[in-house]
Amino acid sequence: MDQLQARLGSLLNRPLMEDAATKELAEAARARVDVLRSLLRTPAVVGDDEYERLLKEVFDATTKLLGRAPTAHRGPESEEGWKLAGFQATAPDREFRGGGLLGLHCLLHALEHHPATCAKLLEGPFPFAAASINMTLVAARLAGVASADDALKASIGDKSPQNAPRDCRSLLATSHAGFFEVHALCLDALERARSDVDAGAMDFMGCAVAAREEVSLLLSHAPRDVEALKKLARAVPRRRSGFLTMHASSNFLMKREPVRRFFVLSTSRLKWYEERDVHSSTRSAATLLAPGKPAGSLVLQGDATVRFRVEERSFSIVSSKGKQLLWLVADEARDMEKWCVALTEHCALAAIDLSQRLEAGTVVSSETFEAVPYVVDAAVGIYVREAPDVAAPRTGRGLMPGEEVEIVERVVVDDAKGGRTFLRLADGGWAMERHPSSGVPILRVSSGDSV
Repeated sequence: MDQLQARLGSLLNRPLMEDAATKELAEAARARVDVLRSLLRTPAVVGDDEYERLLKEVFDATTKLLGRAPTAHRGPESEEGWKLAGFQATAPDREFRGGGLLGLHCLLHALEHHPATCAKLLEGPFPFAAASINMTLVAARLAGVASADDALKASIGDKSPQNAPRDCRSLLATSHAGFFEVHALCLDALERARSDVDAGAMDFMGCAVAAREEVSLLLSHAPRDVEALKKLARAVPRRRSGFLTMHASSNFLMKREPVRRFFVLSTSRLKWYEERDVHSSTRSAATLLAPGKPAGSLVLQGDATVRFRVEERSFSIVSSKGKQLLWLVADEARDMEKWCVALTEHCALAAIDLSQRLEAGTVVSSETFEAVPYVVDAAVGIYVREAPDVAAPRTGRGLMPGEEVEIVERVVVDDAKGGRTFLRLADGGWAMERHPSSGVPILRVSSGDSV
């Protein structure tokens, strides 16, 4: 009886404890938002000590990243540096009117903690600093930092979903860097959208909308801290788009003939568009991200599977209950394989477990060597992981049958299966050398005749 009463008491007290923890988390997040909103509303004032200090740090960090000789951040000698950094004016002060000091803090954080992303943006067609400030406003709306009465331009996409602040609550409460990492994620998504369609300078708005949608969907996973957010960022697969034929379907009432549509797969969302929207002569590269109003869409679930028929170049997306959700046909077998890998990667993103921490297996042996060409010898594409562990997050890259890669390290890991051999790719990531059960080779040394 005493044990039963104790158990009942713990069950009755649990909601109170959870409510208290939730309230404490909400209060911490609210306090963080207040600080960030204050920075957002604090204007850039020329001559202000704090502003000038931050501005100089941004200028110095950008100068270093560009490989230029250091100069003063004010005066005629600085004008060329500001232009190369992506500011539209010879002095940056006017640029920060939209994002206040928050835009400056975000830019500095990105330069210091994400130099690789910044370097790509600096080399690209978009004005880097202007892009960063725009992404500051996107991040502010998604994280609930910007409210309806803030004097911000609402030109990038729609207003953030109502549950975005709730999804960001733990992230904001646990670390002051959380918001700045959301901004960095926006920059990364912007560059990914640009590179996916080889966008030009005039395509910025289309890429910005795509970046906002991607980050919004990632935040819906409610990352609890910066580590979880970074895990999400690493797991984002590449966007894929192209023409496919929707296979004929029939029922007792009607029969529909196959139709050709343009498909865009991004962040576990598959959308399709009318063919005429893509072929319009007024379209730009960025419209390949979203050619118009979707004719239909499918949210990929983490437990969905992809089945294919090589002879027919067709593949299906099947729910966990065995229901065929889509039946598609590719123009070529190779294209079908790439779609199968991409869809599986995006299903994996939908199923990602942010609570899981990678526990690396014990390394039995390790061997490094000069780059050796290997070829993928699997029936269908395989996935590249961040570490030599089957539980490691996927990098978003898939290797296709016949694809040749360079290997620089072999590691044998002692795990529950008695040992697996992983190979490290020269350009990053790990893949298993053999199938863990059958022992059939997945990657083998290339003989030079791979296709």
